[in-house]
Amino acid sequence: MKGYISHQLKKCVKEDNKYILLINWETIEDHEIGFRQSDQYQEWKMLLHHFYEPFPVVEYYQ
Repeated sequence: MKGYISHQLKKCVKEDNKYILLINWETIEDHEIGFRQSDQYQEWKMLLHHFYEPFPVVEYYQ
């Protein structure tokens, strides 16, 4: 995907079944528009969204 840099999935040390997914994008727009409005996002959603309980919070950091 345009703007995608890297990602890491980390398991919580103190709580079972808790993870954090860190995804690095060049810009917020690359994620919100380029990815979230793409056909690839629809495939991502179909494959992975049923694993989320509750649905993850999306936040942006510098």
